Amino acid sequence: MNVKASFCTEANPQLDTDSASYLYYSAGSVMILKYKEFTYTLMGKKKEFINLTGCNSFTKINEAIYNFTYLTNRTNIYNMKINTITFTLKIKLENDRFAYFKNNKPSNFTIKRFPKFCGVCFKYDISKISGNYFHKSKKMVVMGGRNFYDMVSFTRDLLQIGFKAI
Repeated sequence: MNVKASFCTEANPQLDTDSASYLYYSAGSVMILKYKEFTYTLMGKKKEFINLTGCNSFTKINEAIYNFTYLTNRTNIYNMKINTITFTLKIKLENDRFAYFKNNKPSNFTIKRFPKFCGVCFKYDISKISGNYFHKSKKMVVMGGRNFYDMVSFTRDLLQIGFKAI
């Protein structure tokens, strides 16, 4: 799982570009702070808007926020939200189900294939989630979730159209 989140904080966090504890550098109009497995992208005129990546679970978000407040001495965090969730499922689908899907659209999904792409795209009609299924490895990479419910409903509906958990 990979969670991308964002939040706002007090303007101009005081960070040192020469620190031995973390990496802090400029990348165009944004500043990048790397600490442990987390990457914070500081944006806006006063660097008060933060994008957070590197969280591989929901509990890691708390750890990342704690680390940010500790490093920057900024405790006022607001407008915290999860932007997207990406996760992988280990599932299988029998070949005859694909043939069935060509003639019968499965409920809640739009299926697309692309000539130069070995996966099959399953776009979830209920939310903005989509998953790329790779038959050979029996894995689906799912992108675009916004919350835990999105993940659960997408997975539940995959099972209802014929996928089986491995």
